[in-house]
Amino acid sequence: KEILEKHLEGLDALEQKIAAQPPSCQIPMQPTETNPDISNQPLDTVSDIMSDLITLAFKCDITRVATNLFHYGASHFHFHMIGQSAFEHHNQNSHTGSGNWQQRYTDVVQLVMGRIAYLAQRLYDEMDPNDERLLDSTIIYASSDCGPGWSHSLSRQPIVLVGHGRNKLIHPGIHYEATPNTDPTSGNPPSTGNTADVLLTVLQAYDETATQIGDLTGVGTPPGSNTPLEAIRGPG
Repeated sequence: KEILEKHLEGLDALEQKIAAQPPSCQIPMQPTETNPDISNQPLDTVSDIMSDLITLAFKCDITRVATNLFHYGASHFHFHMIGQSAFEHHNQNSHTGSGNWQQRYTDVVQLVMGRIAYLAQRLYDEMDPNDERLLDSTIIYASSDCGPGWSHSLSRQPIVLVGHGRNKLIHPGIHYEATPNTDPTSGNPPSTGNTADVLLTVLQAYDETATQIGDLTGVGTPPGSNTPLEAIRGPG
């Protein structure tokens, strides 16, 4: 009798715990808004909405992979949301060096990095079915289409990784560079290594059987990789 009573008490506690849980994921209705390609789009707002959708899709397990392009690399956008309505980004901020172009360029970089931070924060704030933060099971891979923008060089192409995919990447994070940047003002700074190594490491975090990524023939640009970057691999 005592064992049965404890069993019933355990069932009652479980029922109360289930009843106290938040409602299951609610998939939203089809959107009614549009996003026309017009001048002075609020790209920061659009990006944040995309991050909200990605977070919801991950939470509802609608997809486990998503991509988001903030804007084209050679975009002629005027970043009006940070007071740059009079300056076209691709030429006047990156190439012609007009006025206080360095500060304008930096301000745009900070705006874009803020959008990555917004996505990371949204994933951090949401919990998965295991009551763990979504960010802890996610890896955000963020990069640019080139290194120094004014020269279109692929040297020292920056990559930011956020999250660790349940300990598949090292954390807390590190700053890794394949070779020191001895000429930071150059349009073609010293560079070595293969950025595809990073992509392969991220792929292997979710597919341990993956042995390569991309084109290994030496013809493709950029090349593929079959050598993951051990310096960023975690213990998981």
